[in-house]
Amino acid sequence: MGRKPYSQEKINDIAKKLNEFIDKNPLPFLEAFELSYDSAIDISDHIQADDKNNWLNNPNFLAAYKKAKKTLLINGLTKSLAKEIDTGMFIFILKNVFGWRDSVDLQGANFETKNIVQVFIPQVKSREEVARECIENNRIENT
Repeated sequence: MGRKPYSQEKINDIAKKLNEFIDKNPLPFLEAFELSYDSAIDISDHIQADDKNNWLNNPNFLAAYKKAKKTLLINGLTKSLAKEIDTGMFIFILKNVFGWRDSVDLQGANFETKNIVQVFIPQVKSREEVARECIENNRIENT
């Protein structure tokens, strides 16, 4: 993967710098921190590692990372609702960074696995489907 392991001291230093960055930036994007600290660092590469070198194993970095995400979420929502930042762009951030979605999937005995829109909004029928139903209903009534 090309990832070099960092010492715990170095990760602690990065966590300290990340906390300072969060305090100065109301919308603390990790990519902006990477550029301000060291453009060679790819934080997402280090937090997705599936080994002992995963930075989220370091309690100081984990706390700073969680603080950055919460700060981005709370400040972003507040600024978006106040129309201080582009709402549409922040919707994409919510989807891509925080995993938010436009819909909710329902599962259960009466639902196969349907999107909430499919459950609560009736399907619009084509002209042909309406005509076919009228013909079928007319046959039933005439028998």
